[in-house]
Amino acid sequence: MEIRKSKLELSYRQFCIFNEDVINPFNEWDVDRVAQGFSIRKDSLSVMSINEYGTLNVCLLKNSEMLNNANRIIEFEYKIKNDFLIIATITAEMKFKVQKGNWVIRIQLVQENDSEESCYISFEKKQQGISYPHYIKFDDEITKHDNFIIDSNPA
Repeated sequence: MEIRKSKLELSYRQFCIFNEDVINPFNEWDVDRVAQGFSIRKDSLSVMSINEYGTLNVCLLKNSEMLNNANRIIEFEYKIKNDFLIIATITAEMKFKVQKGNWVIRIQLVQENDSEESCYISFEKKQQGISYPHYIKFDDEITKHDNFIIDSNPA
């Protein structure tokens, strides 16, 4: 069940999720980070979108349903500092209220067509025995599946 839905315009094949107090939230990318599909540092997750540009439909989910039609599903451990997170592209952002604390953010990407994709985000409790980041499902563009680089610099 969706609790909030919004649209953002994609550019440079990325979007970012970050705490609202982060200055310069977008992260550097290199060949290895592109291969793993994300570039992260404390308080900031830059995620590679499926499409280079177009519309990103952002849907916050109230429950932890897994989407059968997702092209990619990845989970990140994340500390929400103060009841708000921001999801942004280079040109726009949306702010949403989430209970502060330690969470696992599950991101499910679904390619709708060549210029539109959907990003479903849910907040989960950490599971024992799983190390994060953690791919549940990935497509052919993701070629690095483990030994992730998790210490990026601001872009």
